[in-house]
Amino acid sequence: MPPVYRTRNRERTRGSIVAAARAEFAARGYSGARMEHIAQRAGVKKELIYHYFGGKEQLFEEVRTEQIADAEADQALPQSPLLDPSQDISSLFAWRFTRMLGDLEWIKLLTWEAVQTDVVSPPNEDSRRATIQKSIAAIKAAQKDGSLRADLEPRFLQLAMFALATYPLAFSQITAMTTGLSASDKRFHTAWTAFLRQLGERVLVPQFRTSTRRRSAPQRAVSVKRAARRTASKGPR
Repeated sequence: MPPVYRTRNRERTRGSIVAAARAEFAARGYSGARMEHIAQRAGVKKELIYHYFGGKEQLFEEVRTEQIADAEADQALPQSPLLDPSQDISSLFAWRFTRMLGDLEWIKLLTWEAVQTDVVSPPNEDSRRATIQKSIAAIKAAQKDGSLRADLEPRFLQLAMFALATYPLAFSQITAMTTGLSASDKRFHTAWTAFLRQLGERVLVPQFRTSTRRRSAPQRAVSVKRAARRTASKGPR
């Protein structure tokens, strides 16, 4: 068989395994997922999965990488307001919720993981912890440059972001009983996003700010110069 066909076959087989693993992890969680079940879903031998991925944890990482890529492609979201100065910092909560709407499989897996943590440690815990720490560092940087309220504890703010974005989707029965709308209803998505924007304006924006839109460094420099000119024009008192 020519090399190009062998390459295509490998890619096709890997793709089938990852798709099967996504379904298995979402249905049973990481701890409950079985390699033999994934093999059956993919229509391959279990040994082939180990050949391509090494083990369940490596396969999980591949699944997560693909989920993130798919979610970002589907949502076509701008970069996080923490990283993009042109984004309104007050939209941070709403941005995170919209981001999670494209990653519902991950939310299912997280709920399974929460139940199964006593059985096995979360997979890829170190790398996932490092990703969270990067987000907390971005919160601290935004607080330092005055874009985000400095009196909010960064770790708890990050946790609040997770909660506001995922709880209504993970516990859809509570969402329905509380709001009368299904968590999958676009009317709920619109209403909850609007509420999160309102909450962000009340909670995230520094009190001294007169505008909810973050100013870029050049804009801040212009404001400083204008203030200096106004002071100079008043003359000594």
